[in-house]
Amino acid sequence: MTTRTVYKFGFFLGFAVLLVVLFLPMPGEPQMTWVEVETGRGRSGYAFAWLLALVPPLLPFVVVIEAGLSGYRGFSSPFRYVALALAVFGVAGLVASFLIPRLIRR
Repeated sequence: MTTRTVYKFGFFLGFAVLLVVLFLPMPGEPQMTWVEVETGRGRSGYAFAWLLALVPPLLPFVVVIEAGLSGYRGFSSPFRYVALALAVFGVAGLVASFLIPRLIRR
């Protein structure tokens, strides 16, 4: 059985990671680092390359969703609903990151 303290810790840890990723770039590192990965041939290689391309832009939204859900499980009312709203905003950002590029292309 997972206690409420673990969920509270997960909420604050997720929120701290999000703040570090968004607002503190690593000193001395370029903004974009290129990595070459051999994905192979066929459908599995194409799927792996597609997933690898989606991870960096979607990672902040996934962290917000996970932090919000763990905050919902860890806190009591009324802060519980603030954490749930955070998770809803994360889902909205995740959906918008797929829909907005499609709308821009049209």
